[in-house]
Amino acid sequence: MGVDAEALAQLAAAGLAGIFAGASTYISVAQHPALMETDALVFQAPFFRRMYFYAARMQGPVALGSGISSLFVALLQRSRGPHAGMPRLWLTSGCLIGSIVPFTVLKMLALNYKLRWRVAVIDLQHQF
Repeated sequence: MGVDAEALAQLAAAGLAGIFAGASTYISVAQHPALMETDALVFQAPFFRRMYFYAARMQGPVALGSGISSLFVALLQRSRGPHAGMPRLWLTSGCLIGSIVPFTVLKMLALNYKLRWRVAVIDLQHQF
């Protein structure tokens, strides 16, 4: 009774993708709308910056783990032959969830730096 590497990789890929989707849904449906209901930019910008920091530390590794696991499943299925599962689906899903990490680094990090600058300006305005 051995452990099937493909089944374990499928479980890891799907499970980590589910965790990522759940966390992303919570942020999009509950946390961010609640943040936008507050009118104080003095609160919004620092909160978003901290929220981004913690979410990136959690969701980055989860997305990478799911992507790598999906690519591993595609590799295992492709090596078994043309009728052994759906390697293209696993390859596509692995590439899609893996592409979230560079997008986040390039786009969201730039937004985070803009917010950090705005918070510094707001803090200066409140001092005078």
